[in-house]
Amino acid sequence: MSVLYEFLANLAFASHVAFSLFGVLGGFLCIAFPRFLWAHVPTVIWGFCALSFDLTCPLTTLEDHLRGLYGGERYEEGFLEDLLPIVFPADYPSNDLPEMAIDLLGITAFAYSFVGIRLWRSRRRAA
Repeated sequence: MSVLYEFLANLAFASHVAFSLFGVLGGFLCIAFPRFLWAHVPTVIWGFCALSFDLTCPLTTLEDHLRGLYGGERYEEGFLEDLLPIVFPADYPSNDLPEMAIDLLGITAFAYSFVGIRLWRSRRRAA
């Protein structure tokens, strides 16, 4: 049974990584596929709120619980807090979660500006 819990915990981790990457980089996917905006906007809102207000993601809770069931190493703080030292060096300027929330909005606004230009051009051509 512990193999199943380990598999599910790893699946939750992979889902969490994919969700986080979609939140950060999904705006650029929306340039080519604007229909992804319906999924990306709520993802960015959740990411901004979770980073700004230190909310615990349900995927973190699920993964941590599953790791406890099979005796695996549990998070000391949370998903991002444990992942940050691996992804970013210690002196990276945006290791603070609220600052990362602002970074997320900046990256999204940059990507969405290209989405807006693309939609504007396509509507202009159609007219």
